[in-house]
Amino acid sequence: MLRYDFVLDTVRYATSKGIAVGMVTNGSLLNEQRMVALADAGLHRIAFSLDGANEETHERIRMRGSYAKVLSNLSMCQRLKKERGYTFRVHVNSVVTRFNSEQLVTIAQMAKSFDAVAIFQPGDVPQVEQQAGSDPAQSATIAALAVDQNGIDNLGKEIDRLLELQTGDTVVA
Repeated sequence: MLRYDFVLDTVRYATSKGIAVGMVTNGSLLNEQRMVALADAGLHRIAFSLDGANEETHERIRMRGSYAKVLSNLSMCQRLKKERGYTFRVHVNSVVTRFNSEQLVTIAQMAKSFDAVAIFQPGDVPQVEQQAGSDPAQSATIAALAVDQNGIDNLGKEIDRLLELQTGDTVVA
């Protein structure tokens, strides 16, 4: 959200054309004034990147991410929706890695506590695999995050626990 004015103008314009606009953010530059402006402009969905059920895990994956800031923003969105009647949806996006693969249920429960939907995606998706001419160090970093064979069984158990959590009011997507 480095160009906040551009983001806000884009949300306004797209909304005026009937387009439902969503955005993904780490929330580091988001504050209440900006969130209110985005909601007033018609923002349909905001998703926060949360890659750990605790600060240590989140910041190990996100490095410069701010666990406390993400939680603060989730709380702010929940409060603004109640106080002002906003209808934008809130998501928690988590990239599944070897470091958080046993925290998925806790992350989903955290999302639900903020009236948000948890969305999980694999950390080693094909579009980030090394391509010809790309930096091999980047691919090595991505590979280091992938759930290895030893973690697959535990990941399967965690996914089973997530499915048990899922009820009529979808918590996990």
